[in-house]
Amino acid sequence: MEELISVIVPIYNAEKYLANCIESILAQSYKQFELLLINDGSKDASEDICKKYAQKDNRIRIISKENSGVADTRNLGIDKAIGKYFTFIDADDYVEERAFEKAVNKITQENASICGYHFNYVKGDSVSARIESRFKTTILNGATRRELVNNLYSMNENGIMPAVWRYLFEREFLLKNGIKFPNNKIGEDLIFVLEAFRVADKLVVLDDALYNYRVNEKSVMRTVNLQMIYDRFEYIRNSIDTLSKFEFDEEFLSRIIKRIRVRGVLYCTSTIFHSPISLKEKKDYMKTTREQIKVDFSALKECKTIKHKIIVILYYLKADRVLNCIFK
Repeated sequence: MEELISVIVPIYNAEKYLANCIESILAQSYKQFELLLINDGSKDASEDICKKYAQKDNRIRIISKENSGVADTRNLGIDKAIGKYFTFIDADDYVEERAFEKAVNKITQENASICGYHFNYVKGDSVSARIESRFKTTILNGATRRELVNNLYSMNENGIMPAVWRYLFEREFLLKNGIKFPNNKIGEDLIFVLEAFRVADKLVVLDDALYNYRVNEKSVMRTVNLQMIYDRFEYIRNSIDTLSKFEFDEEFLSRIIKRIRVRGVLYCTSTIFHSPISLKEKKDYMKTTREQIKVDFSALKECKTIKHKIIVILYYLKADRVLNCIFK
């Protein structure tokens, strides 16, 4: 008998692509799944679209609630789901027809807790790039966890993208270890995946691109929003707290923490100086950022480009006027 998969889809104002997402799930070659469509307080036609499909397929469950963010919505899905395996799909993305079949077969054959797979970037209606993980099927121990974390926090484009939607998880594994999404505004995927890698015994990876990630230029992640620098501070703290649970040597842990802080500096500096506010206000935000994210010249080793090194040096020297000119 086929094992039940719980497919958890958090939805917020996703009317444009939601039907495409749902149809890709219902078209799966693997039929033994429940589809949890969780409406996170959408103000568009998303709930009506969910109801239309639920009337046609009894595998669909609709859960509606007030808006509380994607992390809380996914956690609700974990609480409500009953399948042996869990997977998460974003409402504007879609999956390949044999995605569930291949992932379930792999995770059961290998007796693993997590199955990963490659994915495609989609711009408009066409695939623009196939993104592959460096990491392959492995037993997780000190050395392989170190390599995983090094890839997760890679400063280039070839690392493992820490998106939760590129994995199938065993339900009992998640529940036994109390793995849930932190209530972060950003980076909740990475913390969830880190916790899973920390306690899992085995990770299997399929050599197939099974997930299609739609690049949305107007998404929240791509909008200049000064509030998000405070969210970045919280994300950095949570990342460091989670990494401290691993049994890494101090030298490696210090290098990863510097890498996290460099990313934070680059993100916050870009956000602040691209914002339509006065130079004085930008300086105030930069003062707060420097209080929260501390770097020195030793962090330059974790910069992969000359431009990044220049930004970090100017950040350290408090040269805000020069930074303002660079980001104009």
